[in-house]
Amino acid sequence: VRTLPRQSSPKEIRPTFDEYFRQWVSRRKDSIQKDSIYPVYFLMADGGASRSGYWAASVWGKIQDKTSFSEHIFCLASASGGSVGNGTFLAALKNASLLPAHDSTFQSATQQLLSSNFLTFTLARMLGPDIIKLAGISVGQDRAVALEEAMEYAAKGLYAQHDVFSEPITHFIPTTRNLLPIVCFNTTRMQDGMPGVISTIQVNSFSKRIDVLDSTQDLRLSTAMVLSSRFPYISPAGLIGNSYYVDGGYFDNSGAGVVNEMLQKIKELKSDTTIDPALFNKLRFYVIHATNSPVDISEIELVHPLKNDLFAPIVTLVGAYGTQTTVNDLRLINALKEIGGGYIPIHLYRPNDAVNYPMNWAISKYYQMKMNHRLNNQDTLSKLITHIKSPI
Repeated sequence: VRTLPRQSSPKEIRPTFDEYFRQWVSRRKDSIQKDSIYPVYFLMADGGASRSGYWAASVWGKIQDKTSFSEHIFCLASASGGSVGNGTFLAALKNASLLPAHDSTFQSATQQLLSSNFLTFTLARMLGPDIIKLAGISVGQDRAVALEEAMEYAAKGLYAQHDVFSEPITHFIPTTRNLLPIVCFNTTRMQDGMPGVISTIQVNSFSKRIDVLDSTQDLRLSTAMVLSSRFPYISPAGLIGNSYYVDGGYFDNSGAGVVNEMLQKIKELKSDTTIDPALFNKLRFYVIHATNSPVDISEIELVHPLKNDLFAPIVTLVGAYGTQTTVNDLRLINALKEIGGGYIPIHLYRPNDAVNYPMNWAISKYYQMKMNHRLNNQDTLSKLITHIKSPI
């Protein structure tokens, strides 16, 4: 994994969860006091390569263009391609002043970036130099770096040659001088399946998951996004120390796990005497979940006896890949009910959808058009925008 040198440990400069929560509430004290209810949003994005990234960033961008959305965002949580979408939106929030005047809306800017072809350069590296490396001959960076560089190149084209995706992830740490949300990119340690998180706050202050930034030097934003998206064989496992990291979707493909742990921590903070109860009681916690997989319930079918004998473990593992995420999502929904919050899914697919959106690192103009049409005709999204504009 490509790393960057750092002057101090991320653990020393990243806030704990408690510190961030108090800071977040304090910065919005006047607005919270004015409102009868103050929404707090956790944004989750499922994995799914560029399909997921394009959909999630488009949803967040559209809401941001029409409302004061960013003032209410507490956290961005994701895995795989969802991390690319969330990272793109985060970079747009931090560097909004660098967007070109003719293309300054968040929706347009993020869509332009994520409509880029990230696949060709990556495949060229995979089918060329990476094959030679199998023979033990060193020929430079691998295909995972190629994917990162393809994203960086696209971002520079949009942000007037500024390396916004090459910025260290620690530059996105929330401070008292900015309103940036927490970011949590899921990853998975290959050797034992343990979940890891690349986060701008101290992970061990709210979770037992691996804090990736505790064991490495700094990472570029592009590296952090791709480390969450390393799905073999397109991207190999990434080595940091003695740990190999792969796609975050192997364990949690939505970010529901870390968000649930944050909500449990918030429940504990309700009794904290340093937080004004009058402010705390006005907070309402909502999860907005950008999903990009079919919503239909699949039928269980019989399998061939040969498949049962030879491939049962593999079939089971593949099925568990999605089921683990479903269980995490259901736990999160129950946690939200307990604290009086709400769960708002924004689905790319309709029930019985005739369109099958491909999942890879390139999106054709045809499917971009289809996704944009879906974006403009998503009833839940339209209702959400109206609600944010006119809160209760």
